[in-house]
Amino acid sequence: MNRAEQLRREMAADQLDAFVITTPANRRYLSGFTGSSGVLIITPQQAFLVTDFRYVEQANRESPGWALYKQEKGLDDSVADLLNKLAPARVGFEADHLTVASYAKLRGAMPHDTVWVSTEGAVRDLRAVKGAEEIDHIRAAQQIADRLFEALPTLIQPGRTERAVAWEIEQRLRHEGADGPSFPVIVASGPNSALPHHRPTEREIQPNEIVLTDFGATYNGYQSDCTRTWFTGEPTDDYRRRYAWVYEALHMGQAALAVGAPLREADQAVRDHFDAVGQLAHFGHSLGHGVGLEVHEMPSLSFRMPEEKRFAADNVVTVEPGLYYLGWGGIRLENLVHLTDHGVEILSGTPFGPDLWREGQRG
Repeated sequence: MNRAEQLRREMAADQLDAFVITTPANRRYLSGFTGSSGVLIITPQQAFLVTDFRYVEQANRESPGWALYKQEKGLDDSVADLLNKLAPARVGFEADHLTVASYAKLRGAMPHDTVWVSTEGAVRDLRAVKGAEEIDHIRAAQQIADRLFEALPTLIQPGRTERAVAWEIEQRLRHEGADGPSFPVIVASGPNSALPHHRPTEREIQPNEIVLTDFGATYNGYQSDCTRTWFTGEPTDDYRRRYAWVYEALHMGQAALAVGAPLREADQAVRDHFDAVGQLAHFGHSLGHGVGLEVHEMPSLSFRMPEEKRFAADNVVTVEPGLYYLGWGGIRLENLVHLTDHGVEILSGTPFGPDLWREGQRG
């Protein structure tokens, strides 16, 4: 069953006559279209791609089987024109992406008795279960990133700025075959490593301090994500102890991943571990997230998820426990994991250890 047919099953359950797809990642997932402007409209019998003259040839190449509706005026106006021709009684739309202005324009252009149904999670949930080709792309993206992680001990040197290291990582990712980084490369040194999503600055890396690196590669539109933490010298006792807590948490989280298990269990296992060693106050984010066309997607590994939300075969998720101490620094370790009916496949190939940086200087 192709992806549009899967969505039509969801539409039938909600008695939808049409579904308007505006989220770029969902648009690509369903149609293959990679252009920057376009809207999909799916009905029980037809599938349309609305875009303008800049992307007509691209749409014909990338989206065979989709009827092209060429935009002759504003995108919202063209979508409204097509919807009026289709005359659906119930229209699904992505409320978590469609702007209020666009929604008002579409609704105002349709008959007043048209029913608009918020269905923002339908495609997102389909994307959470990856196909074999998607997993191959994610695996390839992570392998590209792994080659960069191997080189990091030589790139992370006292006297270099965070920004210089981040820029070199991005350049090398592209040289290794990536479309680009999955997200802005994180290089956080010293006390900056206590900021989970720190943006690199002109701060110079110092001897005998923490450096946290978090990045991924994009390959054929699919993302990877991995984090390692380094120490530029002989690790202190505090660093070794805290690193060990995070390393244990990583393996506890991975051990809790299983098809059919509640999404919340892995996160809760890590929280229980950090609580037992008196460090729960220093773990402020959820354990992980899905990875695919976007670097943050479903499923969410959070203790806040309802009990009925479960892992499925071919979910690809991160497991990324961390401890953060303002003024001292932070330690985060992150693997990318593929769930299967027979266990888990760790996609990340980069090793761990508090002494990795020093070992890399000898290598």
